[in-house]
Amino acid sequence: LGVTSLSKDDSEIQDDMTTPLTKPFLQELYKQYQTLVLSNVLSYSEKCAFTEALFSLSRNLLKSDLQQQSAFLGELLQEVKLLLPEVEKAVASVEALVDYLGLKTHPGDPTYDRKQRSHLWYIVHSTLVILKRSAARNAVPSEEEGSVVSPDPLQCPSYQHVMPTIARVILPLIDTLYQLWSVKTKPLLSQYFQKLSDLHCLEKDGIMGRSQQHHSEHEREEIECLQINLNAIHDGCQQTISRAYTVYGCQHMQKIGFVEATVSAVFTHATEINSWRLKPLIRCFLLHLVNTCPEECWDGVLIPILTHTCHLIFTRLRDTWNIIAQRHPAVVTGEEKDLDCMGSGDTEVSQEVLEEQLVIALSREYAHLLGNSQNT
Repeated sequence: LGVTSLSKDDSEIQDDMTTPLTKPFLQELYKQYQTLVLSNVLSYSEKCAFTEALFSLSRNLLKSDLQQQSAFLGELLQEVKLLLPEVEKAVASVEALVDYLGLKTHPGDPTYDRKQRSHLWYIVHSTLVILKRSAARNAVPSEEEGSVVSPDPLQCPSYQHVMPTIARVILPLIDTLYQLWSVKTKPLLSQYFQKLSDLHCLEKDGIMGRSQQHHSEHEREEIECLQINLNAIHDGCQQTISRAYTVYGCQHMQKIGFVEATVSAVFTHATEINSWRLKPLIRCFLLHLVNTCPEECWDGVLIPILTHTCHLIFTRLRDTWNIIAQRHPAVVTGEEKDLDCMGSGDTEVSQEVLEEQLVIALSREYAHLLGNSQNT
């Protein structure tokens, strides 16, 4: 977790700022943060929390000085920018991602490095927290929050820092993760990581109503930790894209071709993943977009994305429900007692129950999305 590129003495920290801050309070906080970074005591999640807090403070204290806000944000994201070339290469293809995460080896292999997935998480969530603290295009300026909104998205303090990261890492990462979770990629993985695309055991136990034992990360199997991390990274990517539309404006995003880039990244390999992985697509990305997209952008932004979404999810649900109907006609007719009488010790039956609960959950999310779309 160390920052090798920032091996400066404390006396040099003050000189790191490209544009000296006019607020001594913010300048002192930034200096203290840099001291912690150089002391190598912060985890990536803690760095994200500091970045979010300091950027939020800068928006309040610097208010309408958008240029200085941008300069300060650039300093906060120095480490992220240093990681971008390495991660950009890793997400360029599924083969590169497999090599980057060490999925051809075993956790006991000396070459296996858990730090790589932390780099992915850090870049995604640093970008996300900045977007969460950026003023939306349709926001009402507030002196309390310091949410001064420039009429031009290009003048938004975070734009020049966030959009290159989204284009270079976030969008390609979604597409590459979908390929990683495809059955076609299993031949690339070592025997230990063959079940990487499976449902995580904690989620499975929750769906099946089993008691869950809470373990620390050190007590979990390495593959379980990796599953949790990759799920969090994927969900963060979806939220980041959704927030980008809100912060920089759907009209601008349509103008620069971001809608086509989104469709390509999200849907090119979405047909190759398990249906239950489509639920975060709805919850983390589409619901927010549906609720925030202005009416003048429905034709150019919302409808193209929903067209691909509805076709994909409806086809999956239709096919799956047809299989369930053939397997258990009583479920379709409303007589669920047969399902309740299934033997809990039967592994095959338990797997069928799990699959049915997963498709019910996806159906519920899809109906919620359609309801919100209709209301909009």
